[in-house]
Amino acid sequence: MAKVKELSFKISSENLNNFINTLKDLSGIDKKCIFKIDKTHTLIYSKVGLGNSINAFKSFVYNTKDLFDIGDFEDVINYITNDSKEMYRKLQILNSFEQDVSGKFYYDLLGDDFYSEKISMKAGSKLKLNFNGGDPNSLNSKISVDIIKSTMDIEKSDFNFDLKSDDFLNIKRFATSDAEQDVFYLNTVEKEGKNFVSIGESTWDLTVSEIDFNRSVTLSFPKKYFKSITIVGDSSKIYVFDNMLMISTDNSDMLISTEMNI
Repeated sequence: MAKVKELSFKISSENLNNFINTLKDLSGIDKKCIFKIDKTHTLIYSKVGLGNSINAFKSFVYNTKDLFDIGDFEDVINYITNDSKEMYRKLQILNSFEQDVSGKFYYDLLGDDFYSEKISMKAGSKLKLNFNGGDPNSLNSKISVDIIKSTMDIEKSDFNFDLKSDDFLNIKRFATSDAEQDVFYLNTVEKEGKNFVSIGESTWDLTVSEIDFNRSVTLSFPKKYFKSITIVGDSSKIYVFDNMLMISTDNSDMLISTEMNI
């Protein structure tokens, strides 16, 4: 067995807070997420689905040297969290000490890829945390920044619309907690010669935008992933395909699988 490698880093309080918010956001998709760190990018993502199929996917991409104060390295390091929610809650405590935070990735070669078996982080001499890595076979870790860029081809969408922050909040407020009502419906309708898109359930329907699309369709998608949509400023653009919704911002991308209803 090869010797375990170590890569030291420091992270500012502001960047650690961004890192914490990323984990908090991704924990709404699944309890586990994957870090893929190379000298250029740090990709953090979570997905739900078996094999290559995706029910929901969300990722964030950062410039590695902007996120971490880190030396030069050539390896691509993969790390899988066991529980993202537990990790970000512990990191919130670590960051509350308002001391310089440093850490180390401990990683080794498994097959053709490097996986981190542990991340250690400490706030000065006050608190030290160890986060053991998850099973490398438990999630698809072959996703990369390049694969995401090629997949997120917004030019192939059927149509798009702006989801305003007020409508986003109202949809979450209207959503029932009934376990049997576990989906939202996205509908396209014509009203007085114009085309609109709405989102709702069986008991309510909220018109959210006028669209440039003249076919009538109804798509359903799991409501539990809706709350993980990132709204930037006053709105975010939703790209609609026949089998998924896509949301792309400057540093995050999200896919939600849909089903067509007749």
